[in-house]
Amino acid sequence: MLSLMGARGVFAKQSQQGDVATDGLSYSNIDTYGWYINHKYGYAVAWPKKLLTALGESQAGDGQIFKAPDGQAELRCWARFNSVEDKSLKALFKMAHQEPRLHVTYKHIGKDFFVISGIEDNKIIYRKTIKSNEITATFILTYTKSNSAVFNHVVGDIVKYFMADPEFMYR
Repeated sequence: MLSLMGARGVFAKQSQQGDVATDGLSYSNIDTYGWYINHKYGYAVAWPKKLLTALGESQAGDGQIFKAPDGQAELRCWARFNSVEDKSLKALFKMAHQEPRLHVTYKHIGKDFFVISGIEDNKIIYRKTIKSNEITATFILTYTKSNSAVFNHVVGDIVKYFMADPEFMYR
């Protein structure tokens, strides 16, 4: 089986919603993850195929939305070129954790990423943004508190395998 980190060339050749073996994903009740690979911006995100349905890539080609059939959970991912809107990671972090209705419960900023988690309208919000030389890529997972037992585990897998990598870009 392939791990995501060790098979960049394989992923670059996969379709935008191709299946890839996922050794090491932690939540045992969810054995199949799909991979959304965005070649325009060069990022990839894992999504739990048994819990969420892919709604198709946006018209702009910058990302996709994945929704639970019951509407109780949603994963959104998108990216933009830094040359279009070149804000520093610290500025993006500050804007993200100052959302008016978001009660932030966790925040962390690293060298090239930040994470913010909190509660908004009785839903748990988890956001990770990665800033590379060329792009800024973000995913936001939103789910109801009643789905915490499942999605608290899933978010760890999504975070672990979310990456921005120029090898994914069409040149």
